[in-house]
Amino acid sequence: MIITITYGEKTYCSYNLTDPESLARLLEEVPIEEVIIAAQQFKIGELKKRASQAIYAAAPAYKQVNAALGIYDTTTSEAITAAIQAVRSQVDEKELEVISLDSLEEVLAYEVTFP
Repeated sequence: MIITITYGEKTYCSYNLTDPESLARLLEEVPIEEVIIAAQQFKIGELKKRASQAIYAAAPAYKQVNAALGIYDTTTSEAITAAIQAVRSQVDEKELEVISLDSLEEVLAYEVTFP
């Protein structure tokens, strides 16, 4: 997992958190709490990318627009909305899981799976 962290007025670019040497160099400059937050944000970003893919697989953009414009019947529109809401609910739950992880080891070990 390669991340970039802005801490204070400085940006620390391209640190590999799974490489002990890279992590040690980063921890010389940035508190572990900030590194954990950056790792959590990275995992949440991965989660949201996969969620977006799942939404577009279930309901491509044109179907979402057609549902919003009322082109589809109520049943179809509600099914599209329900599919999107189901993904969003799963994302909310998984995001809370990631935020609740207390150590860098836990965050690094967290598998981003979706759905």
